[in-house]
Amino acid sequence: MHSLKQQMKTFKLTQKNQDIKVYKELVKNLTSMDTRRLSKFNLLALYGALMCLKYVSYSKNLSVYIITKYAPISSVVKVLQTQKQGYPTTPFDFLNINGNNASFYVSKALGVSGKNQVITTNNNTLQDAIELAKFDMNIGEIGDALVGLVDESIDGILNQSSLDISSWAYMKNKTLP
Repeated sequence: MHSLKQQMKTFKLTQKNQDIKVYKELVKNLTSMDTRRLSKFNLLALYGALMCLKYVSYSKNLSVYIITKYAPISSVVKVLQTQKQGYPTTPFDFLNINGNNASFYVSKALGVSGKNQVITTNNNTLQDAIELAKFDMNIGEIGDALVGLVDESIDGILNQSSLDISSWAYMKNKTLP
């Protein structure tokens, strides 16, 4: 009988609300992928994921799990305001309201083809996403996973104080005799 032991590496960014330009610059230093039209939410996801996997040897079948409470809230607000003012929505503005894009862009930047998903939930904790990845590992569906909690600050959007968050954990199963 073999047992599974999990190895983990983490990265955590929690800071007050920053302009999207800050994250564009940070991500630009980590990847050659074109990020000009990405939302702040997608940039937060990319930055944290790339920082977490810096100096890590991961598989081409790496699975990406992202959990979020607000997803790309500033992009949603921008589209609603544009429509309210009677202006047409641009294709990239419309695409950026899709929270699932984050796991796609992370997978693309890393060059991986494993499972990827974004879960939007009111009880967003990194531990919840880790448990989902552990379950998939325990049933043998995946060998390694990158799990993230990503949210952009809602300061000025929902009249609540919050932080920009990009917290990540890389997990890899090791089979022990």
